[in-house]
Amino acid sequence: MKICSSVLWHLSLTDGVGPATAIRLLKSVCGLLLADLAEASQFKLDLISKIFSFSAHDFVMRCGLSQRAAEACVRGLADASLLHSEGELALRHGVHVVTLADAEYPQLLRNIHRPPIVLYIKGAKLKETPSIAVVGTRRANHYARRALELVVPELAASGWSVVSGGAVGVDTVAHELAIECRGHTAVVLGSGLLRPYPSTNKKLFESVVARGGSVVSPFPLEARPEKGNFPARNRVVAGLAKSCLVVQAPGRSGALITASYALAENRDVYAVPGAVDDVLSQGCHDLIRQ
Repeated sequence: MKICSSVLWHLSLTDGVGPATAIRLLKSVCGLLLADLAEASQFKLDLISKIFSFSAHDFVMRCGLSQRAAEACVRGLADASLLHSEGELALRHGVHVVTLADAEYPQLLRNIHRPPIVLYIKGAKLKETPSIAVVGTRRANHYARRALELVVPELAASGWSVVSGGAVGVDTVAHELAIECRGHTAVVLGSGLLRPYPSTNKKLFESVVARGGSVVSPFPLEARPEKGNFPARNRVVAGLAKSCLVVQAPGRSGALITASYALAENRDVYAVPGAVDDVLSQGCHDLIRQ
């Protein structure tokens, strides 16, 4: 792994260091904007390794970090076991790790506001193929299934990858149909790959990998499915796709959060209408009215 990739991975394992901090460090230490990473010289990228000698004062004065973030960086970078143990786990479980400094980091995702520093991937590497996020309620009924049965086979036949969050309901049906149609599907988890959530879908995730798909997470391998992880998961779902299709979503639904992220990144958003009095379609109707 390249030096810059290793440093970014190490930073991602440090408590209190997120995408905003990593991007700020790249700019202040390497003189690189996020948009420059894919084209940057190896020499420029490797300058990031200088932060191993930084004190908390250096992080504050040279990089503009808060005292709290600076101290977190110093503690995390001083603990070599963080990266070593995570690397051992990834190797043991056949997990591919991609950072913002790597050319194979998905360009669509790289283009969003504050993309994740690291992606953990089980199965096929993410390809630059047309992709659509398919999201919706966990309480999907026969109407949602019928809508997906009409749409997903057409997408698969046209070479589109179906991206979703692996949740029960619409997500599960979308992944299953993509597999049945021999299309590509990518599951984005709100937990680490070694703690897949929901656990009831563990066999589905294994099937996705076995059939040439990808299971992806922006979280460390053993991260638990904390409540705060799911908005970040939704941002990745939206960020990996050119378009977003909402299939059956009530007025307050995580699917609408994904749709809002897609809209914020100027991605196309579609919604399947339902019966006028169907509360499970209220969110879709609200999107259509926009």
